[in-house]
Amino acid sequence: YYNSPAVRVRNALTREEMVCVFDKNTAPEIGAGHTLDEVWTGQRVLVSGRIDYDKAGNAHVMRAEAMRVMPQPRITAGQIATLMGQDEVVPPDEWGTPH
Repeated sequence: YYNSPAVRVRNALTREEMVCVFDKNTAPEIGAGHTLDEVWTGQRVLVSGRIDYDKAGNAHVMRAEAMRVMPQPRITAGQIATLMGQDEVVPPDEWGTPH
C-alpha cells in the first residue's frame, strides 16, 4: 500500500473490511513477533492503531501500531450441549434428523 506492507482486515462486529498498513517504523516491530501469513491464513488478530476516515465518515485505512494473534477457542461437544441446554449432543441420522 503505497510502498508499505499492508493486509486487509475485517471488523469482527460490522464485517466491513479495511486496509491495515504497517509503516516503516512499525513493520519491523510487528514482524519480529508475527508473520503476515497469520492474517492471510484466516487467523484472528487484534490490531490497534489509528483509523483514517474518508469524507463520508467511513473507516478507510488503519495505521497499525501493534498486532497480536488471538487464540482460537476450543469447544467440546459437552460444552456445546451445555450451551444448548441438553444433556448431550447427538449427531443427526443419515437423513439429517436429530435423534
